[in-house]
Amino acid sequence: MSPMRIAVGSDLSGYPLKAVIAEKLTAHRLVSELLDVGADGPEDADAHYAKAATSVAQHVAEGRADRGLLFCGNGLGVTLMANKVEGVDAVTAHDLHSVRTAVSRNGAQVLCMGSEVIAAAAAVELVNEWLATAMPEPDQ
Repeated sequence: MSPMRIAVGSDLSGYPLKAVIAEKLTAHRLVSELLDVGADGPEDADAHYAKAATSVAQHVAEGRADRGLLFCGNGLGVTLMANKVEGVDAVTAHDLHSVRTAVSRNGAQVLCMGSEVIAAAAAVELVNEWLATAMPEPDQ
């Protein structure tokens, strides 16, 4: 697989997990560029799940990013908001099977996770699987 441009974002509750994942992605062989749209830190007063989700989804929809990662408390709020952007399919997934099938069968470009639901080490494993899973071939 070719390296991808990845957009990441979070609200305040998802920031700690986003920070861990973003650090791992900067050196990942399948990431050519990391586009961090916020939160900018644990005290970022402007960080809101809807803003982060919309920004990441727009990056994907407009082709500025190949895929997106979003983090909030449970992963659900960012998923709902990202799916409102036309042309974007976002899923919440906290297990390997769901991550694999969301990408390989359903073509989901945006993966959302909850920092209150999953440990950082498990999230790193899921993101690695997500990056390594190819999208389905387009319909002919």
